[in-house]
Amino acid sequence: MTRIMGYVLEHFRIPPEAPKPVQDASDAFEKATAEFASAQAEMYSLTASHKDDIAVANRAAAEARVSGGKPPKETPATVNARLDKAKADAEIAEATLDVAGDLLVAAVQEHKNGEWRDALAEAQAEQEQRWRESLDELKACAARLGEIRSAGEWLDGFSALQVTMGNCTQYPGGRAVLIPDSRYVLNTESVTTLFDLLREVSDPPLVHAGWRQGVPVFNDHKGNRVFEDGTPVPDDDAAALAANAEMLA
Repeated sequence: MTRIMGYVLEHFRIPPEAPKPVQDASDAFEKATAEFASAQAEMYSLTASHKDDIAVANRAAAEARVSGGKPPKETPATVNARLDKAKADAEIAEATLDVAGDLLVAAVQEHKNGEWRDALAEAQAEQEQRWRESLDELKACAARLGEIRSAGEWLDGFSALQVTMGNCTQYPGGRAVLIPDSRYVLNTESVTTLFDLLREVSDPPLVHAGWRQGVPVFNDHKGNRVFEDGTPVPDDDAAALAANAEMLA
């Protein structure tokens, strides 16, 4: 069943957070894949060297006969037997991989909802929160970096004499860190602009979808209809009106 144009499927990656039955099926599939690859390699190697191996066995037998020595253990028959065994092992490994693929596909189909979805939702929420926290840390770092850079520049231009003459101002505070020049953007943008864009990875902006009882409604990144504060829009008009009133209060 798990074949493409007649060839057994050798690779089938599954998403993260898979429940144990799916992960076990995936591990069994990967094990079968490795065994199939090893069996195939052995078969191809023996097939490629078959004629040479036969020739070597025949020569060894001839030399033993001429010298009166003991016949060699390696004969054309043993060479053929080894190749036949390799071919049989490859066929068994292929059938095993085929069955393992079927079981993996069945496991994914059986468990694609429920526990797996819950685990993915939890993992997504965790990673999105880590993303937010990392951005907050970067923003604080950028602000501190701007303070430090500006401080050095202010000290370079500081002169006690100029202060007494009223020509030197106090330290004005840090400047915004700018995005470096690149082929994509000019360095006239503050790096906070980049942070704002990156924030949309974890918190995509709402898309205006229309109006409900005089209040704008939006689609969130999951396709849910929500108000501007993110609360779901009720299906019936009376509930929507009550929700609007509560939100506007």
